[in-house]
Amino acid sequence: MSTSDTSGTPIAFVHLPAGDRDLIALALRLAAVEAYAKGTRMPVVFDRVFDTFPVEKAPLLVRVLQFLGQGTQVVCFTARRELAAAGPVVTAT
Repeated sequence: MSTSDTSGTPIAFVHLPAGDRDLIALALRLAAVEAYAKGTRMPVVFDRVFDTFPVEKAPLLVRVLQFLGQGTQVVCFTARRELAAAGPVVTAT
């Protein structure tokens, strides 16, 4: 798997910054959960998986949690207080 930089040059997944790799891994996991649970309301639990994400990614994570919360029960435990903006799905510890 590869992506490209702003010049269009392909970059191997393993050479992406750690934060970008984390976001891609999260997207793949969420896609797998959605595919598996299609038509079934299945609770999703995140237990401190967002604690190491960069603070500038918090708004994106908030939107992801809110989107998931529209279709199923989402529980997220985290030390990241800025994720509390997602509403009742987040328990900041």
